[in-house]
Amino acid sequence: MTDIVNFQGGYDGNRCADDATLFVEVGDGRRIAYREMGCEHSSATRSLLVLHGAFSSRLFGMPGISRDVLKDFGVRLIAIDRPGYGASDPHPNQTLQNFTVDIETLVERLHLGEKIWLLGYSIGSIYCWAALRYIPHRVAGVALWAPAANFEWKIFNDQALKIIKQGFSWKAMRDLYFQSRRAPFPQFRQYVEALCRHLLDKGHKLDAFQKGLPPSDIKALEQAKIQEFMCKDRLESIGGLANGFGVAKDFQLLTAPWGFEADELTCCYRGVVHIWQGDKDTGTSPFLQEVLQKKLPFVRLHRLNDEGHFSWFYFNSAAHKLTLDTLFGCNQCIRAKI
Repeated sequence: MTDIVNFQGGYDGNRCADDATLFVEVGDGRRIAYREMGCEHSSATRSLLVLHGAFSSRLFGMPGISRDVLKDFGVRLIAIDRPGYGASDPHPNQTLQNFTVDIETLVERLHLGEKIWLLGYSIGSIYCWAALRYIPHRVAGVALWAPAANFEWKIFNDQALKIIKQGFSWKAMRDLYFQSRRAPFPQFRQYVEALCRHLLDKGHKLDAFQKGLPPSDIKALEQAKIQEFMCKDRLESIGGLANGFGVAKDFQLLTAPWGFEADELTCCYRGVVHIWQGDKDTGTSPFLQEVLQKKLPFVRLHRLNDEGHFSWFYFNSAAHKLTLDTLFGCNQCIRAKI
């Protein structure tokens, strides 16, 4: 059964309110927290599962999306806390593959339909790649916002990796990436805990985490509504008992071998993956997406001029409508017809 716990918060007007936190119990007794937006189950024609980025939570969804837009597309949007984030229990033995079992459990318990659509933001996208490998029969289509990928994949040669890493200049994420590669997980976990305490300190200012961001991101983060949202999202994400466990696990999985190559996805998945990427993004290298588009025939890259890692995705109704229109308008496309 699904438990419901009231959650206070949300925005006024036609924005999607954070009405309630709900829970699904998965096979090993862990609970995954989620919230719903858009259409009710009885009236929805499609289900969209959102996988948030690092230092984020189920509050992310599509930041600032209106109920009316979701209803216009017939969308039931489910935004979850991944294990170790927010109100979801940690999973010490989490892998990319067993997280796809969690996704299937959500699909079944919440009656999301035979197939669902996925939206992955930043590091949350690694679980979308895993879904294409391990549960492609459940995936109707995928949208990725500024996604990560596995640098161990053979599609990235030495020259490509050099260019990608040169563009990876956002210091906070760069430090996390390289620390996760160098340190044993218990030591890296301590590093992340210390970082979380710093980020949650009342004296900490948002701009202290902005070193290396492009002008478009800095301008976006100066907006009061985005600052308020991100601070609230961060507090929900890493302010609980898990205290950043999910962040540490994300980066551990990101930087380890994934157990499958990118070209294997060509044999598994018969749909399209749409990627939106800002050309000024310093948290995810734009060249990374160029390689993915070149090497993977099912990838469609949408370049965002003068945009960064945050600027286009937060409180941008045009971005949300375009993502939904592209995702659902092309979901019936198969590679043979493209």
